[in-house]
Amino acid sequence: MNNISDHDSFKVIKILSVDDAVKQIPYGKALDNYLNDASKETQSLTNVDNKSSKDLSEKNLDELMNKLITLGFSTRLIPAIEFYINNSQQHFQLLERERLQDEKICYELSFEKGLDTNEYRLTGYEATLRIHPDIPDITIQGINAKELDKTMQTIDWAIDHHAESLFYESMKTQEGCELLDKVDSILKDINKLYENEGIGKDAAEKLMYKHWFSEPWESNTFSLDHVRQYYEWKKTVSINENPLQTKSETRSQLKEIALKDLGQLNKHSITNQSFVMNEQNVKYLKDNIKYLGFGEKLYPEMQSNMEQGLPEFRLKTQSEFNKDKIEAALHFKKSDTSDMYFLNRYDATLEKSNGEKLSQPFYLNKGNGVTIKEAYNLLHGRAVNKDLTNKEGEKYNAWMQLDLKNKNACGNYDVKQFHKNYGYDLEQSLAKFPIKELANGEQKDALIKSLQKGNIQSATFQNNGGEQKMYVEANPQLKTVNIYDNNMKLQQHETLKKNQSVEQLNGKDQKQNIMHDKKDKSQDKRQEIDQSKKNGKSVKQDKQDSLLPKKRTSQKKGLSLS
Repeated sequence: MNNISDHDSFKVIKILSVDDAVKQIPYGKALDNYLNDASKETQSLTNVDNKSSKDLSEKNLDELMNKLITLGFSTRLIPAIEFYINNSQQHFQLLERERLQDEKICYELSFEKGLDTNEYRLTGYEATLRIHPDIPDITIQGINAKELDKTMQTIDWAIDHHAESLFYESMKTQEGCELLDKVDSILKDINKLYENEGIGKDAAEKLMYKHWFSEPWESNTFSLDHVRQYYEWKKTVSINENPLQTKSETRSQLKEIALKDLGQLNKHSITNQSFVMNEQNVKYLKDNIKYLGFGEKLYPEMQSNMEQGLPEFRLKTQSEFNKDKIEAALHFKKSDTSDMYFLNRYDATLEKSNGEKLSQPFYLNKGNGVTIKEAYNLLHGRAVNKDLTNKEGEKYNAWMQLDLKNKNACGNYDVKQFHKNYGYDLEQSLAKFPIKELANGEQKDALIKSLQKGNIQSATFQNNGGEQKMYVEANPQLKTVNIYDNNMKLQQHETLKKNQSVEQLNGKDQKQNIMHDKKDKSQDKRQEIDQSKKNGKSVKQDKQDSLLPKKRTSQKKGLSLS
């Protein structure tokens, strides 16, 4: 009943007597019968007491189950816990194991019975993280360690294939015989590698540690304590001190310590260097590329360049948004002091549907930065809200926008930033307009997040009893939002504001509204000037155009627009 996974097959316990051993090893019904025979005096209890005791143990079991779920452990432990509770075990430990591609982690949970309450509680757990060492690509006596590693991955080492009962069963079938031959061949190859001092022995020990350690095959290994000290980490969590520390949090803490230790180890050991450099570095860069919006198509080419050990290389990719093409050239560079590669920047080139081209480099900080979609919006002149880091490593939030009219000495567009103290509040700017989506919490959040990424987002405006689809974009510089119709023509704000009652226009309210209208008209005028400049017109030309006779059109839904 203590076997909570396919891989659990043994456990070490301390015993002081035969009776102690019987109590600690659950044998299901057989043990139940033994304990019942040895405790006949307990049968004199009344049915009421039995029911009361049963209710108490069920309540205790429910509490323990809730605790396990809260901490992230599997409910597969419950049958084993129930067994120990029913048999009044004073204290006991249970194991939960996880096996991932590059690591193993084992949690040993400790339970204890209270002396006063007779209730069981989880007192804590010990987590043991074992990182799989990277297997060196070496060949000795015709045996390639990397290929042997792949072969060993095809065997379930949680099973002792040479155990007497399994051995004779396997011998009865052709498939079983082939499996045994494969296992024997692996054992011989491991021994051949181990017999060669230096890199051969090192490779053999890492293979044994990776596949056999903490498995039934551990008895086939040589002393691996010196390997363990580099690839194993432990952490004990007390429930009294940290009642809400989940197993995933503990695992993350262990991983952080492990990576730091391995980083220090790599400064002194070439053989251990490949673990962090290859496995972790590749994974880290893959995560960077995916986060930036480039997908997974660049993975093979990137890994190939890294394996060649190139000092630096560049990968190109192309995306399309709204019929505009945007090309990105990702720049990778190898560290001067290690084999680590870094993605420090990418150059984005936007080719609009009208043939116009704009380019800008976007620099990254530890893999974080502007995504390709945000780069597309920035090159269109829109603003993007980002969490940024200054030179001192301090994080801050700001709106950023490219000044597409000015370039610096390097030929790149200047970047304008509008910090929190600048006073731009996107939500308040939106609230001035009768936008339907603002009334729904989820739709409101989606609208704001989209605008923060620099998108022009469609929104439903409600006015004069009707609805009209418009397009909105953030304008932090003017502390407002830009609004466009279906033809992407910039709209004046006073025609779109929420309806105001006659009563609100009396006394001081009337003066305030007049002041607000003047302010909005001023902002609208500045927007018109900016839009004119975008379209290649001067302010003077706009004034001349305004003197020409214009045809007044009536938009649907009651909006009168020039």
